[in-house]
Amino acid sequence: MKAKVYLGRTILAILVTMVSTSMALGHHSVAASFDMSEETIVSGTVKSIEWINPHARVFLDVINAENEFEVWTAWLSGANMLLRRGWGSSDLPIGEPITVNGFRARNGSNEMYGGKIRLLDGRTLFSGVPSDER
Repeated sequence: MKAKVYLGRTILAILVTMVSTSMALGHHSVAASFDMSEETIVSGTVKSIEWINPHARVFLDVINAENEFEVWTAWLSGANMLLRRGWGSSDLPIGEPITVNGFRARNGSNEMYGGKIRLLDGRTLFSGVPSDER
């Protein structure tokens, strides 16, 4: 009987450890993937947007220094957070020229964490990088 109780408690402890470890790994700092020491500014047109959690993403068509198109991805706060900050799904229509200020991916890819987006009409939408994550 003691062996069954011990085995049950051991299995429970393993399951709790596995669940809490996966939850801890799911939460990450922006600074882990993006270089917060230098701001990057990218201008282009909205190719598409994904209003998803935990991070919304805007895909931009950008003309590079060689006058060729390349696609950049701007990672943003989650869709729920953007909606609470006043964003709407119509704020970034496909083909809209925008400028994104943010932090480039540490791996050098054409990805960035967008802190703010300036629209053609002069408005600025704030995605937000909390100051304690810099």
